[in-house]
Amino acid sequence: MFNSPHERCGIGEYGRGLNEAFRLMGVNVEEKSITDMSAFARAEGAILVHFEPVLAPKTFYRLGWNLKRRGMPIVACCHLFSQQIGRQLGFCHKVVVHRHYDGLPVNSAVVPLGCPVYEPDERGEERAKLFKQLEVDH
Repeated sequence: MFNSPHERCGIGEYGRGLNEAFRLMGVNVEEKSITDMSAFARAEGAILVHFEPVLAPKTFYRLGWNLKRRGMPIVACCHLFSQQIGRQLGFCHKVVVHRHYDGLPVNSAVVPLGCPVYEPDERGEERAKLFKQLEVDH
């Protein structure tokens, strides 16, 4: 499993939690950084990559296509998705996203996160409430 190289990172935390769940099920998981391209090139068995474009070095895509030609099954758990990213991940056997996006590739699967996505409806109203709480009587 290839994950974020950062200790304090939501993607890193998610990946470590998923690894622990796999281990509890008896799966042998080897943890690597997505920036370790030598480990990516030498990988054996199925590969799970926790992907966000800012984390992946440029050689990641070229190596991904080379691994696909060798028949390596690669799954990208895509934590940020756009149609362009979907095209860049064309070497993946499966692209997993956490919610539906327009233009998902046919090889995608939607697996929701274990917690809801926070999207406030009216930020202005929420901010007004918070500022009102902070007001001090003079």
